[in-house]
Amino acid sequence: MSTVKARRRKNIWVSAERCAIYDIALMSPDLLLLANGALAKIQLVDGRGSTRCEVSTRPYDPHGLCLIGREHAVVTYAGYRKIQMMHVRQDRLILRSVLDVKALVWGVTSCGDHIVVSYRRPPWLEIMSTKGRVLRQFHDAGKTKPFRTPDFLTTSKEGFFYVTDFAMNTISKIDSSLAVLQTFSSPHLIGPRGITPVGSDRLLVCSLYNRSIVQVNANSGKVAVILDEQDGIVAPRSLSFCPMQRKLFLCSELNTKDIQVYLIE
Repeated sequence: MSTVKARRRKNIWVSAERCAIYDIALMSPDLLLLANGALAKIQLVDGRGSTRCEVSTRPYDPHGLCLIGREHAVVTYAGYRKIQMMHVRQDRLILRSVLDVKALVWGVTSCGDHIVVSYRRPPWLEIMSTKGRVLRQFHDAGKTKPFRTPDFLTTSKEGFFYVTDFAMNTISKIDSSLAVLQTFSSPHLIGPRGITPVGSDRLLVCSLYNRSIVQVNANSGKVAVILDEQDGIVAPRSLSFCPMQRKLFLCSELNTKDIQVYLIE
């Protein structure tokens, strides 16, 4: 499939005291769930940047974030062995149970009624229930070590998981048994962070050190830059795509209240 085209739409200025948005999840075309590390809060903001509601996660800093269905979310805490469940509504956020895990946790994505979590050391990946029961683990595959710092995760419509590795400058395609099917790399993919699927075979990825957003074709492995510094990309960290409105929401590694919005064609 051909490379997508993107053009800048607008910026959303988040009405918060401070912002360092570590991850972003789309609840609806006009509602964004943010992991604000600067304030140690989860915030629900609308398309104008107004905060609808928020909840403090202190003493933990939220790092990864994903939705499960319409009314539940999962938060990972950087530097801790903890994951927290949340109840989310359009006007209220409620923290639920805290799950203790085996290693320092990073990213998270949903897998039906389950979640997939990435760690800073083996087990690199786990599939678990929302009650914390581990269903599958990935450690190391013999002499082949595909991970050093698996971080951001996403799930495709086909049920594959994709994980970015910040240290190895790679993206790995993983099946439901946690087998690594394919690994993508490119000179355009340096310091990969957030990742989101667009369509059935395309991924958009934050390339932090290249100051760009790249498209990865999951079939061919071809990598192409679709947004760069000329489009306002500075230090991209996390992103989320709205298929209904073809909007890409992008957050920076910098401490900024600005969420950039691009139209994907």
